[in-house]
Amino acid sequence: IVRGHVGDVAAAMAVYAVISLVAVRFRPTRIGARAAIAFGIAALVEVGQSLWTVHSTAGHLVFGNTFDPWDLLAYAIGAGLAALYDHRA
Repeated sequence: IVRGHVGDVAAAMAVYAVISLVAVRFRPTRIGARAAIAFGIAALVEVGQSLWTVHSTAGHLVFGNTFDPWDLLAYAIGAGLAALYDHRA
């Protein structure tokens, strides 16, 4: 249980980092907006898992294959931690 959810927290943090890199370069946005966008992207992929099935190893590693509502909580925690770190930095 820890491996999967810690990975989801880290994935949301990584999405936040990419959004922040793009935002700093092209269109500065508030920390809360970047966190909300990161959570939204992660949640969209998670909800999409209930609609699609991937058959390749790469697709499974990137998008996953099973919807888990607990992953949404992990994504929210990851986006929140990234925003908190960004705010304190």
